[in-house]
Amino acid sequence: MHGKRTTYFMRREQPPRFSIEQFVMEVAAKVDFPDGLPDEIVGAEYWVQFRQSSEHINFHYDKDEHFASHSQRMLFPVKGTVTYLTDIGAPTVVLNQTTDQFGNTEVPVIPNNGIMSFPVRGRHIWFNGKAQHGVHPQLTHRTGKRRTLLVNWWSKVPEPPNCLELTDEEVSNVGMRLAAPILFSKKWSPAAVVPVEAQTLSLEAPLQRVEIVLPPNDILTYFFPKSFPHSFVKFSLAPENIRFYGEYDSSSSLQLYHINHFNGANVFFFVDNNSQKYEMIDLMAPITWKWSDGGLQLKFLETYIVFTSNVDFVKNVGIENRKHPTVLVWHPKGSPEIYNGQLQREPLEQFFRDYIHSFDRTFKDEL
Repeated sequence: MHGKRTTYFMRREQPPRFSIEQFVMEVAAKVDFPDGLPDEIVGAEYWVQFRQSSEHINFHYDKDEHFASHSQRMLFPVKGTVTYLTDIGAPTVVLNQTTDQFGNTEVPVIPNNGIMSFPVRGRHIWFNGKAQHGVHPQLTHRTGKRRTLLVNWWSKVPEPPNCLELTDEEVSNVGMRLAAPILFSKKWSPAAVVPVEAQTLSLEAPLQRVEIVLPPNDILTYFFPKSFPHSFVKFSLAPENIRFYGEYDSSSSLQLYHINHFNGANVFFFVDNNSQKYEMIDLMAPITWKWSDGGLQLKFLETYIVFTSNVDFVKNVGIENRKHPTVLVWHPKGSPEIYNGQLQREPLEQFFRDYIHSFDRTFKDEL
């Protein structure tokens, strides 16, 4: 589920009582599980979503919201699906990233590929229920109201009050009913389903910078084409088309925990505005990727942006001098060091190399 809005659950043995339930069991179930519903599937969670095309649907993992709130752990659906009711709005972006049940570890840390499905009326997609996904309005190709029907397949019934089972009386009171059989069968029959192969995205100029916020405070930047010739694409991005960094937030206990337990060095850039931010991130990108494990796992350096208006930072890293440095590097095993040299790749890289090697003798051997 996305957010805390109410969703609804239909058990697999429940006969359909109105059109949505009819679609879930007579169409979606047969498309998503051509060989029949597996024994592990207890039913489907469903909800309808109306959003303006200018709205974000923040990137997230679908989960049992109530269970996560009281247990501090996440239970995921087996499969997530989206059915588009109009041709309007931005695409669903599904990344090759998942997390553990506690939400503390993303795998991979930097997702470099995924699929992008633009709204096409009647299109139905499904994906791994543990996959990170969301909608970014910058990629909208038609403005207006985006309408979708979401169905998640579960091996355990999600807990109320976030996910509810409608009683027969409630269904009757709101006047919901089944669709006319002929109309329903023509428009939504599983026999009418035509599989669509995702086209490989061609990264031809001009490109646009698309910033995706990954909870809690990580920023994933992709350089995508400004136009998309296909409505269903798969992408695999090289390092030069990705940026990954965090925006420092002293109120985020999860981010502070990560900073204090990261096995590498945390690099903090102090900037006054977004223009400086992008300049620093672009400068750091080749250094970060060079010292990463296959480009997907941050191993020695993690980059954070700190706006100079954030005065809490100096207190959290134990710096008495409140004058904002250009660059600060800090590792939990060492003391913070300030860099005031030229903002160029080679001197910065040497500065980080010397700093990390001072407490990690294996560092140079692994380059």
